Amino acid sequence: MHKYSHNSRAIRILGIDPGLVATGWGAIEKINNTLHYINCGTIKVPRTQPLPQRLALLLCALQSVVAEHTPDQMAIEAVFLGKNIKSAFALGQAHAIAMLTIEQRPYAEYAPRMIKRAVSPSGAADKKQLQRMLAHILPESPLAKNNSHNTEQRLADDNTADEHAADALAVAVCHAFNSPKKPFAGNDSLVAI
Repeated sequence: MHKYSHNSRAIRILGIDPGLVATGWGAIEKINNTLHYINCGTIKVPRTQPLPQRLALLLCALQSVVAEHTPDQMAIEAVFLGKNIKSAFALGQAHAIAMLTIEQRPYAEYAPRMIKRAVSPSGAADKKQLQRMLAHILPESPLAKNNSHNTEQRLADDNTADEHAADALAVAVCHAFNSPKKPFAGNDSLVAI
């Protein structure tokens, strides 16, 4: 836990990288202009389960994450419509489940390219570049462990911080950098695509 000055207001942000098989989540706090890592992880749903049970498991797990980390704001990676319609449809289902956990919290959706631009100098950064930049932005995160250059190996060694969790942290960081100065309330949302 961090010590804050009397005038600072910590805003807890939960970023979500939705997926039907693996959904990443990352919690950070923004205090003034400083970001602090809180936690991250990946929810993995067995492919062997029928779709309704998989969606129910995902909803239950995400609700637990939200209850544990009590975010003030949430951010979700927007559905990217690629060439594979079946994949986009599955991603849309996971995205809808993530939306159900928002309740009355302020939230935003961000396109993958905008997330990359917020975290790296280029909107075309690959996963490894994105993870290296996140390690600098969030030095307390598993991405920055041991100050090693082998981010991919660290992610494989740390179950809480795989690439889905790293992507979710990037969503949260994007939101921290792009959220309006004046907080939005209730069901107000910001969709940045």
